[in-house]
Amino acid sequence: MKPLIGITPMYYAEYKAIWMINYYIDAMERNGALPVVLPMTADEEEIRAILARIDGIIITGGEDINPEIYGEENRYSGEPVPVRDASDSAWVRIAIEMDKPLLATCRGTQMVNVVCGGTLYQDLHKDIEGNEHNSVADIRWVNAQHNVDLVPGSPIAEVLGTVKIPVNSTHHQAIRKVGEGLEVMAVSEDGITEGVYRPDKKFVWAVQWHPEMLDHTKYPEPDKIFKAFLSSID
Repeated sequence: MKPLIGITPMYYAEYKAIWMINYYIDAMERNGALPVVLPMTADEEEIRAILARIDGIIITGGEDINPEIYGEENRYSGEPVPVRDASDSAWVRIAIEMDKPLLATCRGTQMVNVVCGGTLYQDLHKDIEGNEHNSVADIRWVNAQHNVDLVPGSPIAEVLGTVKIPVNSTHHQAIRKVGEGLEVMAVSEDGITEGVYRPDKKFVWAVQWHPEMLDHTKYPEPDKIFKAFLSSID
């Protein structure tokens, strides 16, 4: 049977509606999994019941996380989305506790870090003088925009068989202080942490870029990441 993978939804506040980018769904289907969009909920009992029935979870990208969650005032973050912050943080926390295979991208990576007690750069260009990290958010995200260096010996370096890969870039925030229990596995050319993992868990990988959006016919790395995620499932 194909593995069943839950995908956390995005939120359209004006209509109180959840929605999903097809890239995540396509990536899972292309790599032999059955994707299902999860409810936006912070109900712990409901989350545990669902996690018991699915084989893995993807924490998706999207809006900025409310800085109050990691103990800071809002200096440069976007408008908070409390319902999504509450939901995503609960999914991450409980999935890690249950040792459910978890893959996070972009905002999802930031949420994994925050749940583990880390902090974020609220705006890379303002928090780091002279930083020129790219934050393109248009059709160019299907193409790589810079390279990241992979930590030798880290799980992602072992899976990809290299220590440098091309990635896209669609973010203005990133990991600042790395959360407890997380280890760095990817760093951008300008020194920004772009990938972390939990060595004490079956599979918790979090990458700042969007592997689901990169053109898989041009770049082999994204599908190798997805296959590693799916291969971790019992």
